[in-house]
Amino acid sequence: MPFHPLSDGIHLSPNQCLICGQPPGTAIPSIAVDYRRSGYYGVPTADRVIVFQLCATCYPTHVGNAHPSGFPRGETLEAAIKAGIRAYDFAAEEATRQEKRDQIVVQLDTAEKLLAIGQFDAAAKAAAIAISEDAHALDLPKDATIRGHDVRSAAFEAAGKFDLAAAEAIRMLTLLRELPNGESSSNTGEAHLRVGEILLKKSKPLLAEPHLRAALRISEETGSPDHDIVLDALGRCAASKGDFAAAGRLLG
Repeated sequence: MPFHPLSDGIHLSPNQCLICGQPPGTAIPSIAVDYRRSGYYGVPTADRVIVFQLCATCYPTHVGNAHPSGFPRGETLEAAIKAGIRAYDFAAEEATRQEKRDQIVVQLDTAEKLLAIGQFDAAAKAAAIAISEDAHALDLPKDATIRGHDVRSAAFEAAGKFDLAAAEAIRMLTLLRELPNGESSSNTGEAHLRVGEILLKKSKPLLAEPHLRAALRISEETGSPDHDIVLDALGRCAASKGDFAAAGRLLG
């Protein structure tokens, strides 16, 4: 992609002219920009020099009139250097952000392993990183945040902390419903079932029933293998309300 000197966040190829974006050719004139002295970097945090390449046409046009200090004063070149440095900074920052996102995914893997071996409190704590403010600032993919709520909900439920489990499951359900086709996806159906089951354990069948009926609708639409599990939960829900006739039909 051609490099536009006034654009932000452009990833400059080593084989592009800083000004026009064309290949610099066999002879590659260059200019060096010292972060410490150029003033383009803002707060100097590193002793770094970036070398930008210019083609044979742009070099004499824009570097011919340079300050005695060695830094160009042409407005086009100056703007291009600023944009080029922003591009390098953006790439470095994004690499750091991606590394942190990858670390969160690894932490989620650890949380799921802890959950599998019955370390419920440790699993909930490990998964908390995916729903933290730091994770939000990293633009963590929504599926990772959903995993975090999923693990925490399951861990709290297994530990008998049903209020916390319900809160995490509802947050997970909310995020799932925001996804494309989220109102009718099998994952959303499973989340409705999770919420309904937890509410039944909290002896709140009236609150559980809408979630279980939503889970039933989705399971019928998607052919989910959870269909019989949903019917069983609805039967127990009916029994909790004292509707034993409906419970018998659902559980029979």
